[in-house]
Amino acid sequence: MDNLHHRLKHDLKQLFNLVNLTINKLNEHQLINLLEGKGKLVYQEIKVGSKKKTKVDPKRLDQLASKILTITGRAEAQALLSKEYKVKKAELFELGKLLEVHVNKSDKKEDMIEKLIEAVIGAKLRDKAIKETNLKRSRS
Repeated sequence: MDNLHHRLKHDLKQLFNLVNLTINKLNEHQLINLLEGKGKLVYQEIKVGSKKKTKVDPKRLDQLASKILTITGRAEAQALLSKEYKVKKAELFELGKLLEVHVNKSDKKEDMIEKLIEAVIGAKLRDKAIKETNLKRSRS
């Protein structure tokens, strides 16, 4: 019986903590309406772990990686990722892994695209600029 009492006490403590958290999220108007009976707290069941994982097609990812590695301009890469392939956020994350470009899952899709373009295309353009820079000055 003592164990049951302890469990009940623990459950009530958790319940009061949840109610306290919920009430603290209310603004003053909502709290007044709740106290005056013009509002109510409602229980709503949520499904936990029901997020669908987006599957990324490895063949499509390889094609995309091959194609982006052949591109020489930022605008062309932007068009490829945004319009031609209409790449999903999950694909961009996996493409980043494949191309060894750091992107966060929490990044916005546009930021992922920008990071990938800058890392792949920007690196090529910087490399080309360095190679084509004439460091020897002619003396007159």
